[in-house]
Amino acid sequence: ISHINSKYRKNIIVFSKVYSLEKYNEIISSCDLVISTRVIGVVLSIMNKVPVVGIDYAQGKVKGFMKLANIEQYCISWDTLDPDALKEKVDSAIKNNAYLIKKMNHIIPILRKKAFLNTLLLLKWISESRRRAHADSGFSAV
Repeated sequence: ISHINSKYRKNIIVFSKVYSLEKYNEIISSCDLVISTRVIGVVLSIMNKVPVVGIDYAQGKVKGFMKLANIEQYCISWDTLDPDALKEKVDSAIKNNAYLIKKMNHIIPILRKKAFLNTLLLLKWISESRRRAHADSGFSAV
């Protein structure tokens, strides 16, 4: 934060504790830009049509999701993170705000559909796992 112009520092929110999903969503929806190291921050930013810069620090999850959303050019790897590189990404996201929001408008329905299909797959897996566990227990349905 020390590298950020002092006139903007008062407008920066750093999450230093855990909030409910609703509170995170409320805060992110009021932002002009989000910088996030977590997939949930990227997801909430996209769903609220708030430009986002992702910092990918582990296992490529942030970069992978941003690639899925077709905004991976706004992601930076922890390994190459430095103040100038981050400033470049932030400046680009601010400059291309309208373009990013247009991309988000396009991707939101696609992401919702994928989330719905993943939920169906998960429910099917849970149901099958319960059925197998019940069958393995030796009890029969009456």
